[in-house]
Amino acid sequence: MATTKPVGNTESKQIDELLKRPALYRNVDGTEEINLGVMGLGVAALLVLYPEFAGPTRGLAGAAVVYVFLAILFAIMHFGTKAIKRRLTYPRTGFAEPRCTNSGGKWVVLGAIMVISGLFSALIALMALRRLSGGPALVGCGGVLVAVAFAIGIGKRVPWKRWVAAIFGLGSMVIAFVPAGRLASVFQGVPIPKMLSPSVAAALFIEDAWMGVVFLTSGLITLRQYIRSTRPAEPDSE
Repeated sequence: MATTKPVGNTESKQIDELLKRPALYRNVDGTEEINLGVMGLGVAALLVLYPEFAGPTRGLAGAAVVYVFLAILFAIMHFGTKAIKRRLTYPRTGFAEPRCTNSGGKWVVLGAIMVISGLFSALIALMALRRLSGGPALVGCGGVLVAVAFAIGIGKRVPWKRWVAAIFGLGSMVIAFVPAGRLASVFQGVPIPKMLSPSVAAALFIEDAWMGVVFLTSGLITLRQYIRSTRPAEPDSE
């Protein structure tokens, strides 16, 4: 006697796929990677332009200009993503808003951000006091952690993105093993933030520039593939 699968299982799968839809759409248009790339190139540009921004005083006025630069950078990322999704993504794929399944989840995320921010603040403080060596190695290891997180997150949904993570992680490992003296020569004679040593500033510049190039390229490739393979929905006929 032939058996059929219960209808409930099919319905459960459909519901599960529907709930996972927002996660699948997170980087369907490459916007997450584009934002990572823009952020990397923006921070690298900030390190290069810091002397021009800070000026001769390099005091509160310089810090204010740096904050304005960062605010403009994040505004470009925020509104640029909205523009891409409004003009390209939503007409093709539709809008999927993440479903909040855990009311206390945002507090967990906020706590994690605070802990991570505290750890990085402590590392920066130790570097500023010259009590922590191996700054470039820490920068490279941080890049490797970003690559692992990218491979687990986006790479799990899009297998070829694991190659992107591998390329970025490999470049970060190279930065971690470059001698500090050679890195310091990159910013030799150039004013840098007082909290950073020349080798750490150079490592951050190279790491951020590398992140910008890799993820911006990957994101633009994803956006191009998405536009070419997905057409806007036909308007409903009355």
